Amino acid sequence: MIAPYFSVITPSWNQGRYLEGCIASVAAQRWSRVEHWVVDNCSTDETVEVLRAHPQVHTLVEPDGGQSEALNKGFARAKGEVIAWLNADDRYLPGAFDRVAEAFRDPSVHVVFGHAIARDETSGAERLQRAYFKERFDYLVWKGNKLHQPSVFFRRKALLDVGPLREDLHYVMDIELWWRLSAHYAFHPIPEPLSLQLYHPAAKTVRHAERFIEERRRVFGPLLRKHYGRGAWKRLPELHRNMARRYLTLAETPGASSSLAARAFLTYPPVLFRPRFWKILGQLIGPAPTSPSMESPCR
Repeated sequence: MIAPYFSVITPSWNQGRYLEGCIASVAAQRWSRVEHWVVDNCSTDETVEVLRAHPQVHTLVEPDGGQSEALNKGFARAKGEVIAWLNADDRYLPGAFDRVAEAFRDPSVHVVFGHAIARDETSGAERLQRAYFKERFDYLVWKGNKLHQPSVFFRRKALLDVGPLREDLHYVMDIELWWRLSAHYAFHPIPEPLSLQLYHPAAKTVRHAERFIEERRRVFGPLLRKHYGRGAWKRLPELHRNMARRYLTLAETPGASSSLAARAFLTYPPVLFRPRFWKILGQLIGPAPTSPSMESPCR
């Protein structure tokens, strides 16, 4: 039997209403050398019926301790040269695998990434989310790198080299993996969108936006102190400014809470002088007051 070239891992838990579209987007790539694993945490919705309708999909149905553990179970079973994970509510865009395979023709390439399309489930509005990777240490001060998880692909060898996902993480396990991968491998861009990310009220990005930031602080705070030593305090203003920007970005997500804008202010008070802050706050709670007219110190 010819080994698969792509292994796609999909963690699943009561996401049956989205799973059909996820599976269809993998099948639509028209690659014969693809294995698709769905690792399901004993869902009680229509997931079982969806999986029964797609016998070509490999399934593992058993309790797990969260998304990271489910993904690691799938990674351990993957036999493909190239691995990716696709959440049940995400989709691959047509031709994505062709673009990725072309990049991996170069044997020195181990990690590739592309842009993504964000779609608001409620309004149907879509926007392009550009991806970029500049310097791995920018992760420590939350700047310069923006990767969209379903648009990232990596060789199985690279994953074996750095190890699986941290199962104690539930929100930033992808960023922590990129951090470890980037210590050994260059990240190669594909300048076009590869996936579609669906934003809906039940999505973790929407429901638990603040937890993403708190977990990221817990993971990367010690790394900042370890890397910069006694000079770490000099990077704190930059870190806090970038954290505030991240809060504002999450506040722009459909269905987001106004508390995210408040968190931005508490993290970096000068954000009060940015028109963006007032615009987002106005969208969240109503008409925005006029922003202060003094020159902004936050650029």
